[in-house]
Amino acid sequence: MYKSALDELKVSAEEAIFIDDSIKNCDGANKLGIKSFLLCRDLKSYNYNKITCEKYTVIRSLKDVVKIIR
Repeated sequence: MYKSALDELKVSAEEAIFIDDSIKNCDGANKLGIKSFLLCRDLKSYNYNKITCEKYTVIRSLKDVVKIIR
């Protein structure tokens, strides 16, 4: 699925980002070299994942991505 999206958009994995609320889905994108962000909109899961998830940047909203990639 990730490879198909990259091909369709005509971008490389290094040019793309992936945002999802599932670590499993982030793992799939990450295996192709796509920078992944773990989205946790509710405060409880955000705080938990911010402490426990070392693989991905944990964000609460899409606005956080803009701040990070600037």
